[in-house]
Amino acid sequence: GVIDAVCASKRRAHQHHRAAALLMTGFSCFLRSGEMLGLKRRDVKIPERSTAILALRGTKTGQRGGRTELAVVRSAAAVRLLQAHVAPLGPDEEILGLTRGEFCRLFRRAVAALGLADKKVTLHSFRRGGATADFLARGSLEKAPSWALGLSAIGPYNVQDAVAALADCQLSAAQVDDAQRLASHLI
Repeated sequence: GVIDAVCASKRRAHQHHRAAALLMTGFSCFLRSGEMLGLKRRDVKIPERSTAILALRGTKTGQRGGRTELAVVRSAAAVRLLQAHVAPLGPDEEILGLTRGEFCRLFRRAVAALGLADKKVTLHSFRRGGATADFLARGSLEKAPSWALGLSAIGPYNVQDAVAALADCQLSAAQVDDAQRLASHLI
């Protein structure tokens, strides 16, 4: 089944759970894949049960200004996952603990197992999809979180294109069931 295809190794199950936490966080904060992969335990602060603060070091826009950017995770589900999976880590441990290649292979296995290969789903889809979901919820990019403003990757043309493309991204009932089973397993 879909769970076996994605979670082929019991030994790596904890990394799959961490990957789910990072993808959910990436979606809710419009993170680039490098920003997700670069997160270490010390970069995550959880002052409340429903909020987390991420220190994003070496971001594309932060490098230009020579600063660390902050992102606020307001998705309660993402915060719960982060909390559960970062607690046992030492401050300098990477949250995911996978190389970029390993993470991409895991992601491609999940995409293939869910039957989404023809939908052109990539790691960037989480950034773009999060921005689109935020735009649909708020009705404007001007109300987007402050750290996301001005980023070309989520500019109005991209969000409008993404909203228009939603019609082409309808999932079958079987794909939705598989995705829900996988999410239940990972979360």
